[in-house]
Amino acid sequence: MSKELTWIKLESNGDVPNPRLGHTMVQMDRKMFVMFGGLDNSRKEGGKISPNNQVFLLKISDNGEAHWKEIPCEGMEKPLPRSNHAACKIGNSLMFIFGGLYSST
Repeated sequence: MSKELTWIKLESNGDVPNPRLGHTMVQMDRKMFVMFGGLDNSRKEGGKISPNNQVFLLKISDNGEAHWKEIPCEGMEKPLPRSNHAACKIGNSLMFIFGGLYSST
């Protein structure tokens, strides 16, 4: 017989991201995740919500705490802001981002 699943609410701390949609989250190891992009109220162009290219690292501790940290990314190869894209893990430490929408219109 299968084990019953139970929902719990994790306590968040650190650089907790704003609520958003259209982002991706990739599991990098058992307790570490990387979140990229999406739409939230923090970025607006012409009065409309616009996609962002924020990167957040989420680590979940054994006691159920969710620690967030915004990761600054720089360089020529930084992905453009986007939402509704696809993402996956490649190898042990790479995140591949593909497609998506650059504007809210």
